[in-house]
Amino acid sequence: MAKQITSEEFDARFDAGEDMDEYFDYDAITVENPDPRDVLLSLPEWAIAVAEAEAKRRNVTRRAILNTWITDKADEIRMHVTA
Repeated sequence: MAKQITSEEFDARFDAGEDMDEYFDYDAITVENPDPRDVLLSLPEWAIAVAEAEAKRRNVTRRAILNTWITDKADEIRMHVTA
């Protein structure tokens, strides 16, 4: 079982560079729908150009950038809906 501390104490220790493993319960971690599915996505040229520029800047694929952006937005929406 992971140790429990306040979020403020956690933030302070994390910011100080401390090892935070003892505060995580790795056995309780679950992954929802870990198997990805392919989808066809049509985007305007300007959006593709922005994604390509960001992918080049980060030295990753355009697919990786789009996957990250879409997943981040979906997480944001899910957290707002469940809050």
